[in-house]
Amino acid sequence: MKPQLLAAAALLCTMCTGASAQNALLFEACGRMPAAQRTECLEAAGAATRPGAKPAAKRSPPSAALPVIGAPLDLAGAIAACEYLIPSLKDRRDGAAEANNLASPEVLGVHYAAVDARPDAICIVNRQSRKVTVWKFGDVFADDNALAYLGYRAAIRQDVREGRYADFVARAKERLTHDFRDPLAVQYRDLYIGEGDGEPTLCGEFNGKNRFGVYVGFRRFYITEGNPGQTEPSGPDWDPNYYFNRTWPAKCGTRRAQVE
Repeated sequence: MKPQLLAAAALLCTMCTGASAQNALLFEACGRMPAAQRTECLEAAGAATRPGAKPAAKRSPPSAALPVIGAPLDLAGAIAACEYLIPSLKDRRDGAAEANNLASPEVLGVHYAAVDARPDAICIVNRQSRKVTVWKFGDVFADDNALAYLGYRAAIRQDVREGRYADFVARAKERLTHDFRDPLAVQYRDLYIGEGDGEPTLCGEFNGKNRFGVYVGFRRFYITEGNPGQTEPSGPDWDPNYYFNRTWPAKCGTRRAQVE
């Protein structure tokens, strides 16, 4: 254990309050340290927060919790919490194992082994809240803003799964048409929620007006949360190898719910 690393981590926790119930913030603080020191700091924090060690302060960053909190957190529950926040981890589940050197009474760490060209990853979950407090992908740590955004995306996925997609559809339409001359005149047909790459996707066809006020014809489109969307090329630009045509089956091939 490196006391100087823990001391440095504590200095980074400028908003820390409380006592033994707040040990897990050490892990978050380590994530803010220079890359060369982070792994060693995380291991030191794991040792310091085990029974008998001096407690440290904890502040839970804004991140998504699983909808249901049940029995005491085990490895399966921690993996579920990590995959709820980061769906792309699902295809790496076979390489997931408990990170014993990062465990404490407050948190449970999951190590995802490197696969193909993707580096290994660390996901640390608070045992009580089921919130992801540290997310490390290779040498990159997610900060509070990144965890908050991942939580926001997770909440949207949860809403859509449970049939609450009206807000998602309204935001998607607004992003799709924000540069149109007359966005209120845009027509839609065959709108549905697709399940592209694990993210809710609004798929369908739209018809907008040109600068002469004439409708130009329906074209397919798809759009996910936070992205500008992709539209089908038309006329001489149409090509089966165009990005839209290549990605449409993966994005919109599976229908979750019909919208319009």
